[in-house]
Amino acid sequence: TATCDRSSLATVFASAYGETAALADLLDQLALGEELSPIRFSASVHNAAGGQVSIACENQAFTTSIAAGCDTVAMALLEAQALLREGAAQVAIAWGDVAPPVSLSPLPFGALAAALLVDAQPASGDELALLSDLLNDAMLSDASALPAAVRANPCCGALLLVDAVLRQTSLRIGLSLHDTQGWGVDVLFPLPAAEAA
Repeated sequence: TATCDRSSLATVFASAYGETAALADLLDQLALGEELSPIRFSASVHNAAGGQVSIACENQAFTTSIAAGCDTVAMALLEAQALLREGAAQVAIAWGDVAPPVSLSPLPFGALAAALLVDAQPASGDELALLSDLLNDAMLSDASALPAAVRANPCCGALLLVDAVLRQTSLRIGLSLHDTQGWGVDVLFPLPAAEAA
C-alpha cells in the first residue's frame, strides 16, 4: 500500500557482502599497525544501515540484516515473508550493494539499491502487485537493458523485481545470479473487481 507508519515498520536490510569498503579500511589500519577507529568499526558491521535508519525514524520495531551472496534478494524476501506470517502488518525491504574493494574481490560490479514495502494481505485494491511465495525454479530475468556492471551486481534481481512491479508487468522474476535455475518469484497483478466477480 502507499501508506505506512515508519516508526513501527518492520524492516529487512539486505546486502550480498555487507560493508566491505569499511571493512577494507579497518584491515588496512590493522596491517599498518594503527589503532582501529570506533567510528569506522560501527560502519563496518552488517547491521549498520538498519541501526542508522531505526534511529533516524525513531523505529523500535523488528529489524534484521541479511547477507547471502547471490541469494540475498530471495533470502530477504523469505525473511519478510516470515515476519508477515508472524504478525507484522507490513515489512520494508531494502537491498543494496556497492562493489567490494579490489583487495577483497577481483570481481567488479556497479552499485545499486532497490526497496519494496510488502503487506501481509492484499489491501483495498491500491496495491501495486501481488508476489507469490518463493520458487526455486526460476532463471534470472532478462537484464540486457541494464549496464553490464549493474547486471553483475549480486542484488540485480531486486532491481528487476521493483522494475516489474512499477511497470505492472506480470512475469516470473529470477532473483539469483546463477547460470542454472535458482530462486524466483511470480509478480502478479490483481484483477479489477468487475472481472474478479
